[in-house]
Amino acid sequence: MTMMNLNRIHIPLVSDSRGSLAFIEQSDAVPFVPSSVWLACGASHFDGLGVVVALRGTATVGGMTLGDPSQGLLFSDGCDVDVSPGGVALVVGAGASGGIAVPFEMKRIYYIWNVPSDRLRGDHAHLRQRSLLMAAAGSFDLTTDDGSGRRLTRRLDSSSGAVAVEASQWRLIDRCSDDAVVLAVASTRYDPTDYVYDYEQFLNMRRGAVAPLSVS
Repeated sequence: MTMMNLNRIHIPLVSDSRGSLAFIEQSDAVPFVPSSVWLACGASHFDGLGVVVALRGTATVGGMTLGDPSQGLLFSDGCDVDVSPGGVALVVGAGASGGIAVPFEMKRIYYIWNVPSDRLRGDHAHLRQRSLLMAAAGSFDLTTDDGSGRRLTRRLDSSSGAVAVEASQWRLIDRCSDDAVVLAVASTRYDPTDYVYDYEQFLNMRRGAVAPLSVS
């Protein structure tokens, strides 16, 4: 694939009554495995290869403006990003160090927005995937449950930092503010067989009553 210096790309989008979700992982449009993730406000410079997405407000790169979280700009040789006041842009890089500290090798970044305040996101566990969750904008409640009766609810906003969620933990996101953007960094590519949606099955697995599903 021959890349232009700046190339507008479509970010895969899943929309339903619980809001919108988009994700970035290696694909035809994104020819790299993510290795760094940044949240940019104001004016910033980034080197190397990466993707820019405007999560809130607009982001201008090389005279091209982004304002839809399902659209991104692929840059191949660095870029200057100018974010509108009060806005925030996501920058996902390849081979670059720095940005948000992630305690595992990342494979996918996804983000969720336009979640009604009375709807839930998450409400599942994983067999393998480790996650890092944070509020890129706005605020929301994150509840984690390890299956032993210890359930912890935290209100996350842009000043709270990131929360690591292990595969062995049930996670639930609710009470999203109108401007909330939930940002997640994942240790695996999307795999529907990695999800556990039944809470009783999750409890049984944690108690060792049944063996986890076999995954390759």
